Amino acid sequence: MNTERPLTDGDGDAEATLDERILMEAASGDLTEAAALTSLFFHLVMEQFEQMRAALDIGDRSQLGRIAHKAAGGAATCGLLALASALREVETATIHEARPDVSLERVDRELARAREAVRSFLGEGGT
Repeated sequence: MNTERPLTDGDGDAEATLDERILMEAASGDLTEAAALTSLFFHLVMEQFEQMRAALDIGDRSQLGRIAHKAAGGAATCGLLALASALREVETATIHEARPDVSLERVDRELARAREAVRSFLGEGGT
């Protein structure tokens, strides 16, 4: 288990990829529960990511924003702060006529970083 808190991308002031304290609080301090929680989260968020892509493809910005909002809440609950931020960026882009496709690219990158951070903290069971 990695004991550094929180994990960043290395530049010191980047938003944490994983705040282990938040994750462990959500899991009541139980590593097995944290692994189960993150496993479920990654399963659900991958489905949501595909739904966001589909909404983007058909131009349904409202649906895209709703899915991003829901996914951001799950990410924040798991302590995946950079991913939550990227998802909120998608949600905001749908409201302010920005390009949500660019924001979805960031979500894709942050999702990979989140998986690696959880794997580093919990081992393979958390992804």
